[in-house]
Amino acid sequence: MIRLFLLTMVSLCAGTSVFAQISGFVKDKNTGKMLEGVEVFINNSSWRSLSNKDGSFALEGIYPGFFEMVLYKKGHVLFKSSMRIEEGKLYKLNLDLVSDDKPKAAKIKKDAQWNNNYLWFQRGLLGVSDFSSGYRIENTQSLQFELFNNSLIAKTDDPLRVENMALGLVMNVYLQQFEGDVESARFQSLISYQVKSSDDYSQQSAWERNRLKSYWGSSRHLFQTLVAGTSEQEGFAFYDVTKKKLNPADLVRAGSFPGYHKISLDYPVTVVYQLESGSSGLVGNQNGQTSTLTPVEAIEVNDLGILFSAKSVAIAGSIVESGLAESLPINYLPTSSIENEKLDWKNFSLLREKAYLHTDRDYYYPRESVWFKAYMGYCMPILRDTLSATLYVELISPQKERIDSRTYRIKEGVAWGDFKLDESLPAGQYYLRAYTNWMRNYGDSTLFVKSIPVLSLNENIEPAKKDEMIQSSAISIATEKESFSARQKIELKVHVMDERGVPVKANLSVSVTDAVASVPLTNNPITAPASLFISDLVDKNQYFDQISHYMERGLSFRGVVKDGKGNPTPGKLEIIQGNMDNLISMETDEQGEFLVTGVNFSDSLIFAFKPLNKKGKPLERVDILPREIPPLNFDVKPLVLTYRKEDALQRIQNTYRPDEDVTMLKEVEIKSARLAKDAPNEPVRIYGTPDYVVKGENIRSTAVGTNVLVGLQGKVPGLQVIESTDGGGLPTIKVKIRGGTQSLAGNTDPLILVDGVPFPDAQSISALDPSMIDRVEVITRASPQFGSRGSNGVIAIYTKSGFTTGSERNYLSHKIPGYDKPRAFFSPIYGDGSNSSNPDFRTTIFWMPDVKTDEKGNASVSFYSADLATRYRIVVEGVTEKGKPVRAVSYITVE
Repeated sequence: MIRLFLLTMVSLCAGTSVFAQISGFVKDKNTGKMLEGVEVFINNSSWRSLSNKDGSFALEGIYPGFFEMVLYKKGHVLFKSSMRIEEGKLYKLNLDLVSDDKPKAAKIKKDAQWNNNYLWFQRGLLGVSDFSSGYRIENTQSLQFELFNNSLIAKTDDPLRVENMALGLVMNVYLQQFEGDVESARFQSLISYQVKSSDDYSQQSAWERNRLKSYWGSSRHLFQTLVAGTSEQEGFAFYDVTKKKLNPADLVRAGSFPGYHKISLDYPVTVVYQLESGSSGLVGNQNGQTSTLTPVEAIEVNDLGILFSAKSVAIAGSIVESGLAESLPINYLPTSSIENEKLDWKNFSLLREKAYLHTDRDYYYPRESVWFKAYMGYCMPILRDTLSATLYVELISPQKERIDSRTYRIKEGVAWGDFKLDESLPAGQYYLRAYTNWMRNYGDSTLFVKSIPVLSLNENIEPAKKDEMIQSSAISIATEKESFSARQKIELKVHVMDERGVPVKANLSVSVTDAVASVPLTNNPITAPASLFISDLVDKNQYFDQISHYMERGLSFRGVVKDGKGNPTPGKLEIIQGNMDNLISMETDEQGEFLVTGVNFSDSLIFAFKPLNKKGKPLERVDILPREIPPLNFDVKPLVLTYRKEDALQRIQNTYRPDEDVTMLKEVEIKSARLAKDAPNEPVRIYGTPDYVVKGENIRSTAVGTNVLVGLQGKVPGLQVIESTDGGGLPTIKVKIRGGTQSLAGNTDPLILVDGVPFPDAQSISALDPSMIDRVEVITRASPQFGSRGSNGVIAIYTKSGFTTGSERNYLSHKIPGYDKPRAFFSPIYGDGSNSSNPDFRTTIFWMPDVKTDEKGNASVSFYSADLATRYRIVVEGVTEKGKPVRAVSYITVE
């Protein structure tokens, strides 16, 4: 017989929580020995404990109510008992478990039939849900199946360990009964839950969001909102057998026990949940998700929506279709209500941003450059400088493959750059795509994509029969005259006004092209509604879903820390941004991954990493993970091109060539050489190769009893060590390396590093024992990667065991790409004796991406015409200081 002895039940101290506690001991009934590793839990909850060596266990934070308490240890009979938990009570229990003498089941043969039955069982146990594919079931070695009258019966002696990766839950499922047919499954089980947590914000946020989505529309959500009187506001509607709508308040009565409510059902009631979880949040569903509640006995639930008896009501329909795939512990508390979600979605909608690219032309030929300026549109323009600061621009092939990618810093809502088209690029419809990481939260369909045709050299476009509108009410473009000669200076004046005709400040880009060599095509200008305008999302039935992509206020990169076997492992990191003024310390998540964000630099920069495990031991590897690229499944209609029939070149020459006597230098790769021949073979330092290396044994003989730097004198040319005393008679030491620059404060000290850690001055390392020195590396030149602190050189001291942390002395280095620097557009300047004899047949005559008007709305630019007699098309696009897009087009003639 299983014995349950209730030793005592006492009230907790006054002023404590209303939650109850259960503690006690578990021992083997036959031997009397305390049992270690017994799983003690409240059924269907995460109130769980494992008994320790003395058999003790403790469950805390239990809500008042009626629950089943369960104990299990392999080799013993499972124990369960119903308990009434009262508010604020401490229960102390002494429990016995009986050994299980039942013979062990025969080893299961997992053949093809077993695998088919297992898939059937898995579908019946987990149900149908978006999350059912995110499960992993373990401990299936004792799972047995029987087929009886077209039904599947499953049995197992061991608990099934079920991990739900989508919800961040681990369940131990003690299967009591399972029978399933082709349409449904009926099972009884006891379940203990373990709720996972992660230091990775995005992972934790995803788990919490998925748990909310599982809770919404569940039986607990139904009963909790029903007794709270909020079921209608949260999407539930009730109907009787005649399809007459019921008043939810009429279904709730006072319960038989404190804290419980009776649900008064005299007949089956249909429940329709009128919201459903979509890709962009919870949305209205006219048809709804239908379930049926059929009373079996008196139905009573507490304020948390937990049934007094699960057998009191039979539930069928959408609520139970998800099976265990969306099950949550009964003590799960939703982190947000539907009403709060409505407010969150409204605020989330106000953070939307949009990208648009103004290109110098509409189509191109190989070997040419695509010049562009990016303009950002905002739902709330006042937030322009507080939203994303990083823009990604990609060149994509006709086969939807990335050819090239650029990363630009967004300043004041704009950025600009270019792509140089390869000479061997095949003709076809290419694309430019621009986006921020934050934009992806609103769906990848919000990313900017523009069709960019690339033509073969013998393909020509038929000109339009009439010119497009040459001015707009917002911008006026003026030149001294309408006709110019070759290589003549052209002054262009721009004036911007608002809708009332008042001058305004604006940020503009100006493109001047040969309108015959590059025919204008129909395209969406910046003033088109689809370009920068963001519609107001006020749908009352649409709610905030989740933030999967963080806002980038600077550059970001992700990485993973690994051990010597290449396995990801959690730990701590010290990261130096190639500049000792920016030292980052952080912890990885449980998968060893980390995220660095908000850094700012151009081109590329060496980052140094020192990884340590949780015990402070050094780790061997840091891998930088590739940036997540949005899917290339966009659907953009290509530009419709009307080709000329003749086969002649439309342009004489695609790009301007420099003079014949100008020598173009080939790209040269410069590699550094090791200056110190006796330097040991060490990993790459963030300061590069040292100029001098002095071994520890050569220092100790001359630095005994004094500062270790004294031992460097005479061994490093140009290094001076000055020992003196301060005003109080205490010894001081100063170090200077010849060639170092003097700061405004008169400081000539080099930067001093001990095992990679910066020290404030030479005096601060006086306590360092010279006998502990392995070597000293000296850099006599300025080291700009350390900022101003490296302007007088660097003295890097390496100890035998690691002076500061006792860990690995060397940092691991990775080159991290930074922001791309915009290339300057070349425009020749004629006159003043600088005339070129080389023919000038440019197609893009002038491109200026950064034109700003003054307070009077005025701006002016100048450029020189090329050699061909033709027409120039002038396009000015941009946004006013209030974020309104403006555009104008004008034409001039070159004779």
